[in-house]
Amino acid sequence: EKIIATAYDDAALNNGTTGTFTQGIYKVDWTVTDSVPISAVKNINVVVTWRIGGDQKTFTTNYYKAVTY
Repeated sequence: EKIIATAYDDAALNNGTTGTFTQGIYKVDWTVTDSVPISAVKNINVVVTWRIGGDQKTFTTNYYKAVTY
């Protein structure tokens, strides 16, 4: 939610920016890529990992943030 609420031109969403945070059993990693799949759009790849009963689980999604004028 914090990433989604971040403004398109915020330094936190510069091309190549990565981040990680942990909340409870969840570890969230993200990477920002500019102009993917088209110009004026940022692709934010988010990977969530956690362990349950010794098994590691993973959820991956992409969020696309377009510039608004």
